[in-house]
Formats: sequence, C-alpha cells, structure tokens
Amino acid sequence: MIRPEKVRTCPSCGSYFVTDSKCEDCNYVPFEERLGSPYGEKSFYAIKARYWEAAPFWMKHFPNLEPKTSEAAAQYKKFLLLRYRHLLDFFSSTASVHPERKHFYHELMALVDELLTYPISLELLTNATSHLEEERLSVIFEEIGRRIEMKKNRKPQSLSSFFGGSWNLNLIILLAGVIAWTGAALIFYPHLLVR
Repeated sequence: MIRPEKVRTCPSCGSYFVTDSKCEDCNYVPFEERLGSPYGEKSFYAIKARYWEAAPFWMKHFPNLEPKTSEAAAQYKKFLLLRYRHLLDFFSSTASVHPERKHFYHELMALVDELLTYPISLELLTNATSHLEEERLSVIFEEIGRRIEMKKNRKPQSLSSFFGGSWNLNLIILLAGVIAWTGAALIFYPHLLVR
C-alpha cells in the first residue's frame, strides 16, 4: 500500500511553496533559521565582530571615540535590535527549554549592554515584545530593567576610561612619537641649513 507523503505548508500563510529555509510566497523564515546558534553567524558576537572589522583603524584602537550617531552605528544598532527581538521571541516561546538556553541568555544580556552604549529609546527595549507573553519574560525584563537603571546611575567617564582604560600606555606611545619626531627634526635640521 502506498502512503501519501505529508505535505509541508507555511505556518504563516499556508502556502505549499515551502523550502527548508523559507516560504517562497511570504518569505517567512522558520524560527530555528532566524535564531541560529549561540555563537554562530547570526549571533550578537558575529554581528559585533563584523561591525568592528569594517571600522576605521583609529576606531579600533580608540573604541570610546566611536561616533555613536554615524550611519554605520545606526545600521549596527538596527541589526542588534533585530537580534534582540529574535532572542526575546525565543525566550517567549515554548522552545525556551532548548539545551543551549543559558548561552542565549548570556548573549541577550551582552546584547542589552551593547545597546545601552548607543543613543536608544529605553522604552524600545522594554516594549519590544508587547505581543509576546510577558509572564515568560518577567525574569528577563527584570534583569534588563536593572541594567537600564545601572546605565542611568552611571557616572561620567573619567580620563582613563575615555582612552579605553589604558591611557598610560597611550600616553607613553604619544610621548615616544613626539620624542622620535623631535629627534629626527634635530638630526636633519642642521643638514638643511648647510645647503
């Protein structure tokens, strides 16, 4: 007896044109495809690594001088918010008993800390999931609220944190450069006068 094969349909629109990665009609992407793995290509860490790889040389060495309102930073923030929503969808679903949920939780908290370094509406972080079950996310929202309060109570940056915490090393490098240029100028200056 021949048994008919079960036909897959899109959970979003009901279409039969579904591949393993997405629906051909409505472009719905299955949950597992959107989430990825905790340290994979779709993770916060990979997004951050790609952003800093494309950053200018000076910004890599002085990350606190990063222009937080630039176009590149706005694009980066957009990707971070999208990942934030995907992680909250994961924790609000019944799939939150996933074996790697602790990794996703730590990724979410690192992502929140990163988002708080950019000019962002704090309500955007807490109201991003108005359509999701608040009960499942109560512990997560408590932790996010605590981190937001810490940001509000944070003191202004000191000189050492302005230079990335290693301002002594940067000052030594700057002084060595000034001494080298001064020494080179003193060596070659008499030769310029003789001619």
